[in-house]
Amino acid sequence: MFTSLRVENYRGLKEVFIPMSSFVCIIGENNAGKSTTLLAISLFITGSKLTSNDFYDASKPIRVEVEIKIDEHQLLLLNPDEKAVIETFIQDGKLKLIRRYDSADTVGAFCIREKAPIDERYDMKKLEEKLKGKTGHAVEELMLSIFPEHASVFTGVTTQKKAKEVTMELISYLSDEHLVETDKNLNSSVVSIVKKILPEPILIPAVKDITDDVKTKESATFGKLLAVLMNLIEGAEEVKQIVESFNKLKGLLNKIEAEDGTLVDNRLKQVIDIESSINTYLRENFPKAKLEFQIPPPQLRQVFSTAQIMVDDGVFGDIESKGDGLKRAVMFSILRSYVELKRQQINIELSVENVNRQQYIFLFEEPELFLHPQSQKILFEALSNLSSGQQIVATTHSPAFFSPTSTGVFVKMSKEYIAGSKPMSKAIFIDLHNDMSKKDLFQIMCYENNAAAFFAQKLLLVEGDSDIYFFKHISKVLNSEWDFDNKGIPVIKLNGKGNVARFKEFFGYFGIKVHCILDLDVLIGGFGQLEAAATTTEVRATMLDEVDRIIEQENVIVPIGKEKIVRLVQSYTWRARYNQFMTYVTKISTGELLSDDERMELEHLFPEEKNEGRKLVLQRGFDAVPSKLDTIIALYAENTYVLSQGAVENYYPAGVQGGDKPTRAMQVCELLRTRDDINQVCPSLLFKGETMTEFEHIFKCIFS
Repeated sequence: MFTSLRVENYRGLKEVFIPMSSFVCIIGENNAGKSTTLLAISLFITGSKLTSNDFYDASKPIRVEVEIKIDEHQLLLLNPDEKAVIETFIQDGKLKLIRRYDSADTVGAFCIREKAPIDERYDMKKLEEKLKGKTGHAVEELMLSIFPEHASVFTGVTTQKKAKEVTMELISYLSDEHLVETDKNLNSSVVSIVKKILPEPILIPAVKDITDDVKTKESATFGKLLAVLMNLIEGAEEVKQIVESFNKLKGLLNKIEAEDGTLVDNRLKQVIDIESSINTYLRENFPKAKLEFQIPPPQLRQVFSTAQIMVDDGVFGDIESKGDGLKRAVMFSILRSYVELKRQQINIELSVENVNRQQYIFLFEEPELFLHPQSQKILFEALSNLSSGQQIVATTHSPAFFSPTSTGVFVKMSKEYIAGSKPMSKAIFIDLHNDMSKKDLFQIMCYENNAAAFFAQKLLLVEGDSDIYFFKHISKVLNSEWDFDNKGIPVIKLNGKGNVARFKEFFGYFGIKVHCILDLDVLIGGFGQLEAAATTTEVRATMLDEVDRIIEQENVIVPIGKEKIVRLVQSYTWRARYNQFMTYVTKISTGELLSDDERMELEHLFPEEKNEGRKLVLQRGFDAVPSKLDTIIALYAENTYVLSQGAVENYYPAGVQGGDKPTRAMQVCELLRTRDDINQVCPSLLFKGETMTEFEHIFKCIFS
């Protein structure tokens, strides 16, 4: 199995690295480099010729480097001598190989990485060229001229063999600072061994004519399947009898050479008569010419070459007459059967049970094409099962292929545009098998969030369903360019402020810019989730001090509602605080005095009432609490936008009532049809020298 892939200078892949697992899923926009990555894997194995257009930089080589996990099952494919050779290149159970193209129109060479001298004088190929034709003292003079500082070891060296040996010995003494890693070509005998343990690539491009795969030619998938089937049934007694009949037919149609070398003519009289008649007419023009029929009998392979795939989907007919979705499903079923039958064939040939070798690597480009969503899920499950024995690399646009349990490595590819240079692809990856924290994060994401994570460049997090509907509407009313759907900016529900930090962390793995619109109460509780900068935290602390002074000066008391009390009582942390409170009550009732620390703890045991008062004061205008604006503006710089009036419902115009939150949000959108409508419910504020409504500032930041 391939465990890593590095591609350099191939088409748009200037330099891309990804880890690999049994199932790799590659996501990204069109023209991001997904298909090129699949082609690079296939190219590594096949070594096909390239053109100059395949080089990102014509002055540099194309390199496709892979790390392959080698196990004993793969080594069973080799004889003892071959195994001994390949084991010299294996380190920690892995083999690192490079397919390198130095120029176009050449077959890529297999290389390994090795340390070589930086000093070009030690280049053995160049040294051999210089030594060519030299003998005796000419060899000595050459070596002394090249390595004058090593005169003591080259004096008296008069043969090319000795000169090379001494040079190699000098190389062995060089320290790491005088060495550099380079690509070294493998000789042809080693390459032939390597090819035996490489998987067979099966590449299915998205734009491929699926009809080709169901043809019987040997290069087609169906043709390969038929070849395996033929090998499996050749030993059956019934088939042997048919083959013997074919051999008898050969003697009835052709002259047969006997064991003593003589020709025996037992052909059918009809064959002899036709041949004789033709020869009679031929000799009229060419008296010395003689024609003879040689009629090969039918072979089992020829019988299979006429096979067709017929499908009954309500109408019985040839596969070519069916829809693309059915064709693709048939093709995949053929592939799975091919792999399974081939595995059985290998097991039979080697008389080994349960042999599990990495013989194939499936390279699927958009396997979901032409398939209904439910069929996509079925296909994904089939691929997941197949990946337990065969490696799969798939590119996709379908969230049906995202799973933290089945897929080991997720790769998001995107195009990077840098002024003055060609666009290049970059890859961001998550290795879910080796990083459990990321796997846990992935599992908390819902279907919509997965899609956003892989395909978006930026997104907006909000607190609820009504927020999504409301903000999508008013942004377009304020500016037709501020359209979340058209700009490809997903708006995602957080399901609680407690998810802010981990949602940001998750989407951050994919290089996505995350914006948040949150209710005002996040400045009271849950502020730690924002992971705000130290300076912003200081501004917020100043704001809370100011709010607390107002509460104390005005004796602001806000009774906690019945529903909230019930919810608090059900909370373990609240019950624990209540028990601690009763401990202090008992202590005081017995006449004991509380320490300063205990009095402070008692004061903070029940902060809900104080926090409700803070929320009430914070909802006042900026003039009443000037530091509130400072805190909100400080968070703008961190792509977090706190609603100054509280929750989104506080921006609703009068007259909205009844129904659930989404229903009320839809009513609001019917009322807020113009910019003036929005300006009447939304306060203005000064930010970066511009005075605009709060919403205009927020959306300008998001869409800029």
